[in-house]
Amino acid sequence: MGAALFRYVSRYENQPPTARLSALGLVSLVIGRLLFVPNSVFPNLTNGGILVSRAGYSEVFYPPTYGFLFFSNGIILIQVALFVRVSYNAWSAIPIFFGKFSMLVYISHQALGEYGLRPFLARAGLEQASADSLFIVINVLMFITVAILCELAELVKRAHPPHNIFLRIVLRK
Repeated sequence: MGAALFRYVSRYENQPPTARLSALGLVSLVIGRLLFVPNSVFPNLTNGGILVSRAGYSEVFYPPTYGFLFFSNGIILIQVALFVRVSYNAWSAIPIFFGKFSMLVYISHQALGEYGLRPFLARAGLEQASADSLFIVINVLMFITVAILCELAELVKRAHPPHNIFLRIVLRK
């Protein structure tokens, strides 16, 4: 869906369809919000239906609810309508860079947290980084480390283009 949305928006180089995207996004947001209202027809977070199938566990790999699908797609459409008009500059370069490596960012920050940060905090006798200054330092270091991993992945990809579909997704096509 993201690729189709990108192709649709990029067809209109000079005049992106921001009004249509905003209207569709707003309708989708409203539908999604209405589907979060407790009801007996659609399983959702408010009636516990989705949590029953997940045994109370919330994670991105479980099937999403209809409310979530409409609501999140509405947010995405509105963001696209807003960001399509943003000019490329130093501030927009950061999310653009990380957006190119979204799957690698997701996987690497999970792995870094589990296999790097958690043991580090355990050795320091902490369960979590509760001090504001420590939390900020850890986040900045994580941000920089993930950016370096993305740059390294780009260098490896240029030298040895991946043929495996999983690696092509993680390292971006």
